[in-house]
Amino acid sequence: MNRLAVDASAIGDSDAEARALLDAIWLNIDAGQRPQARSHGIRLKALVKERALSSSVMKLVGERFR
Repeated sequence: MNRLAVDASAIGDSDAEARALLDAIWLNIDAGQRPQARSHGIRLKALVKERALSSSVMKLVGERFR
């Protein structure tokens, strides 16, 4: 998931990057890798703040992080 997020970022696909980050965060937390999850969360927060995401991805982010 991390690689997908990096690749999506490299080509400017914010929606794909955000979706990959969402999955990576979940996988990191499940594996007890909290520092990595936190790092992904910081990047995801930046994408949300930049308003670079479509409404459907914003909805997905909102559903997963209430």
